[in-house]
Amino acid sequence: MAADIASCGLDWSKLEASAIFGDGAAAAVVGTAPAGASRLLAAEHQTFSEGVALCRIPGGGSRYHPTRINQPFEPLARFHMDGKGVFRLAAQHLPAFVARLLVRAGLRLEQIDWIVPHQASQLALTHLGRRLGFARNKFIDVFADHGNQVAASLPTALDIAIRDGRIQRGQRVLLLGTGAGLAVGGMILEY
Repeated sequence: MAADIASCGLDWSKLEASAIFGDGAAAAVVGTAPAGASRLLAAEHQTFSEGVALCRIPGGGSRYHPTRINQPFEPLARFHMDGKGVFRLAAQHLPAFVARLLVRAGLRLEQIDWIVPHQASQLALTHLGRRLGFARNKFIDVFADHGNQVAASLPTALDIAIRDGRIQRGQRVLLLGTGAGLAVGGMILEY
């Protein structure tokens, strides 16, 4: 399950960072499946700590607790993002990450039917396809209608693509997510 109410932590005076976000919640149920049903082929997660300052909410922990600081707390409770820095770091690490995931699944890129990426931004989705060598028509892109719903963006996109019939039983799907830190997670499943 993933749920985010991004709107309450955004600095609306900085539209380049706030206008792309949307609130959302989604869940995927994972469990034992009967023979011939969906199966997980590979999964991996990795964190690249050099990106720790690229996306942050400074007052999100105990360092800046409102009762222990001598400065206004509200600016510390707002989301701050260096979007270009996040993009550069993700672009640097994602190709090798996806290559390892494909090797673990025993697949080649052309054997993937659909890519369901984190819906970071329209520009990021376009560049991701180019950088990784995926055909744009293999991408599940719901950004224009739903924005970046943070953790909920990937399961929302997966749900929409299953319900509208793009993703069919037996197809191989690459789920690819990124998050602050920079964290990268992916799985390949046979739906």
